[in-house]
Amino acid sequence: MLYKNDRSYHRTKCALTGKSIVTTYDPEKHSVIYNTQDRRSDKRDPMEYGVEFDLSKTFFEQFADLRSRVPKIAMMNDN
Repeated sequence: MLYKNDRSYHRTKCALTGKSIVTTYDPEKHSVIYNTQDRRSDKRDPMEYGVEFDLSKTFFEQFADLRSRVPKIAMMNDN
């Protein structure tokens, strides 16, 4: 529930297609936001975010880096 936002909406562009979208994520904090349909489609390759585990860094440093690079879905919905 810490990351849940139901009260603030932002207008931005989909990082994959460039279409104008409404999102619950602040575009100034999250640079990679995808439209819901594009995020769930086969237009992208989820394996491009895979990295080798680096033993010189902590797990949480690497996890934070991964979370910042993986595209966020604009809005959660149940279609």
